Amino acid sequence: MRLTWQASKHERQSPSCQSSMLSKLNNWLKNTHFWQLQESCLLCKVDCMGGLCADCAAELAFQQHPCERCGIGLASKGVCGQCQQHPPLFDSAWSMFEYRQPLNYLIKRMKFNADLVAARVLGVMMADALKRRVKPIPEVIIPVPLSLPRLRERGFNQAFE
Repeated sequence: MRLTWQASKHERQSPSCQSSMLSKLNNWLKNTHFWQLQESCLLCKVDCMGGLCADCAAELAFQQHPCERCGIGLASKGVCGQCQQHPPLFDSAWSMFEYRQPLNYLIKRMKFNADLVAARVLGVMMADALKRRVKPIPEVIIPVPLSLPRLRERGFNQAFE
């Protein structure tokens, strides 16, 4: 495998940028290797296959009653007050989990540490949940765009992974 990197003029002149690039490359290589040999839970490190052990997977809080329009969690089925007063410009959105521990930890690992193993685990779980959905599968899944400054800061775009 051949890896190439076109450094900008600023990066070629700045030792801190070179160090940052090497750090990002090192993290990428570690994650690639980890992905291929993943045999422990991302959260508790117990031996398992698939990235999350059954106990840690059970700690993820699934949305029980998401708003039928925006997907935010509700106490019971229906449409939230915000969507009733100001309907969004889209038909519906879906959120698989409530955003809390340990999900927020996995998402932060993915977004800020280029942890592709966490991305893969969450992506597989989401794909499986979409298959079991009673409602029709969405026609389009739209990743949230990443701004250029964020892309430079993180070194990768999780939506492309």
